[in-house]
Amino acid sequence: MLEQILSFIVDFQGAFVAMFIIAILRKSISKLFERMTTFKMKLPTGFETSIEAKLEVDKEFPITNEIGLELPRQLDSGQDELSDKIESESTGDWVDQINQALKGKDTTGAKEIFQKVMESEKDLASNSWMEGWFLNRLFSEGGDSSALNDLKGRLFQSTDVAIREDFLWWLILSLKTIKDYSSLVDILNSELKQSEDNKYTDFVTIKLSQILIATEKKDEALLLLTDRLNEILTDDDRSDIYRAIADAEKAKDNNVMQALCLEKNAQFKSTDTSILFEAAFAEAEAGLDIMAFSNYDTMLTIAPDDEGVLNNQAVQYSKFDLPIKSIELYKKASEGGNTLAMANLAHQMMDVGLI
Repeated sequence: MLEQILSFIVDFQGAFVAMFIIAILRKSISKLFERMTTFKMKLPTGFETSIEAKLEVDKEFPITNEIGLELPRQLDSGQDELSDKIESESTGDWVDQINQALKGKDTTGAKEIFQKVMESEKDLASNSWMEGWFLNRLFSEGGDSSALNDLKGRLFQSTDVAIREDFLWWLILSLKTIKDYSSLVDILNSELKQSEDNKYTDFVTIKLSQILIATEKKDEALLLLTDRLNEILTDDDRSDIYRAIADAEKAKDNNVMQALCLEKNAQFKSTDTSILFEAAFAEAEAGLDIMAFSNYDTMLTIAPDDEGVLNNQAVQYSKFDLPIKSIELYKKASEGGNTLAMANLAHQMMDVGLI
């Protein structure tokens, strides 16, 4: 009877009323998925997560201990993804020709191809991002050390902040390829001292914090970011710094602080579903289930058919011992072909004795 009342409240009075009643009626939320085996699912994004199930485990699904949550979208692209983006947006076959030349270590041929492209396509001729990409490829794939010096030269000679940022981005990726973190720290510190642009200062601060984290200087990274946070005046800039602080807290295994920083980030960008999703996922992982529920609920008002959000909100309903609502959302996510939601749905229905 209690379950029916709560389900009715969720359907017609809103999720927060339900959460309030749960808080009053229950001293603690019962643990779900006990005495169950689990199996792992491959997600379309290339990540792996798992779901708990009473179903018999197939050999292709290894045993794991995680629940069935869709993982956050990637927000920061790596070198390969950036190169893929350039290649997918470029016309003609010159990108393939350059890649083939560099694969054979023909740096001279690659330079000739790129030079011809720059001369024939005026839009690309002034594109610092494209030039940075080529110098990075020349260095990382072609083994041409002079390309690294060229990148540094372009950076130090540029007076336009946007162009400077482009070359710094590719220089960072190039130096990370050879793990020359010492040079990176020196360059980034130098850029910070010279910067008179707030956006560029934020960009350099965040990149420097990432290098410090990678070199196990986590406290130094956190101090750098919090100092910068105290200097910022706009919400948009604060958002970026809070996101970086979350990474630093995660590196220190401070899951609650990570989740709270992501929540602050989400407050400044409340319509960005990727940011909301990341915050909700971290909050659920940190045990901040009401906050996670709230963010998933907000996302469903923006994108009501998002399968990943539907699946994860269904998990939240399960945590609050509301299987009827959980099943409803799993079904909706399954209708779009989400295999993770399908498996979670089967488990949830078995758990309540419907199958």
